[in-house]
Amino acid sequence: MDVAARVSHPNLLRFLGARLEGGMAILTEFMPTSLRALVNRRPRQLLSLEHILSIDVSRALNYLHNMSPDPIIHRDLSSANVLLQPSPDGGWLAKVSDYGTANFQSQLQTVNPGSPVYTAPESRDPALQTPKMDIYSFGVLLVEMCTCDFPAPERRAELMESIDYTRLLNLIRQCQNVDKDRRPTAAQLVELLQAMPLVTRTHM
Repeated sequence: MDVAARVSHPNLLRFLGARLEGGMAILTEFMPTSLRALVNRRPRQLLSLEHILSIDVSRALNYLHNMSPDPIIHRDLSSANVLLQPSPDGGWLAKVSDYGTANFQSQLQTVNPGSPVYTAPESRDPALQTPKMDIYSFGVLLVEMCTCDFPAPERRAELMESIDYTRLLNLIRQCQNVDKDRRPTAAQLVELLQAMPLVTRTHM
């Protein structure tokens, strides 16, 4: 709740207030569905919206990671925590939600936060946790968006082989690099995604 109350960005779920007495309740803006729900009901093919949604998520991460004087790490980025709202153009606006494991980098103490499906290898040690954890999770999220399939670790390599859009596949591999120092920053993600042609089958 402390983190949610301090952040404000178009691609982060808006915190409206909370009640602490008589049982805690948190009020946020309403979002009708999630990325996971959207992916689950689509056929197994590339989503026409994945390019726009991925830019939305990368912008949210860039904002969190550049908080001053201390970066905020979400640590639980997943398709269930990316909520969607219809946009006027008939598409969707994506907002990152659920700050239950989010924290300032200087205050990290939790071992293996978030869903193990999306979590970076270094998450086992709080001393090694940096914003690059979220970049790894973002790479896993891109696999899920591109394949419309749950990116379980034992199937992820197989799923990645089915992604024919070379530029996006290369970015996914960079994000999931075991060496966190070789992963791009959130700012670089925004720049790279904005420079890519719209992800459709015509670019495969």
